[in-house]
Amino acid sequence: MKIAIIRERAPGEARVAATPETVKKFTALGAELAVESGAGDAASVSDADFEAAGASVGPSQQVLAGANAILCINGPDPASLKGAEKGAMLIGALDPLRQPELINAYAKAGLEALAMEWMAEECRHRGAGLRGQVIDALKRFRAHDTRSACRRAFRDAHPGKPAR
Repeated sequence: MKIAIIRERAPGEARVAATPETVKKFTALGAELAVESGAGDAASVSDADFEAAGASVGPSQQVLAGANAILCINGPDPASLKGAEKGAMLIGALDPLRQPELINAYAKAGLEALAMEWMAEECRHRGAGLRGQVIDALKRFRAHDTRSACRRAFRDAHPGKPAR
């Protein structure tokens, strides 16, 4: 699985969707991480830091090519996702109620949109156990079925524990 981390382009946005630590954790799980050049600059994380953690770093088109999942903080301009694979999952705070035109544009581009603010609480707050669940859940998620997919992934990762 290839996970792309894109550079945030919103004015004043100083966050990045991954850190070198999360890159290490995802690569340890077998994922390939690709980070857009400059993605961590506003958060004081250099391209070299991402590379040292195991990610490849490059221009947007290269990072998006072949990615199964695209991580972002806020919903990007659909034009900035040119070159993303059809069927790729865009994951971030996408604000679908206030920005339905963006969600529609993602769909028109063939992307699956997963608004993190609508993700079931148990998927957002499971701590360390979430890493493996995210990889499994990414394969199952569809925007309309996040709750049940997350519960299935949690049950698979933690047999015998009830999912809230």
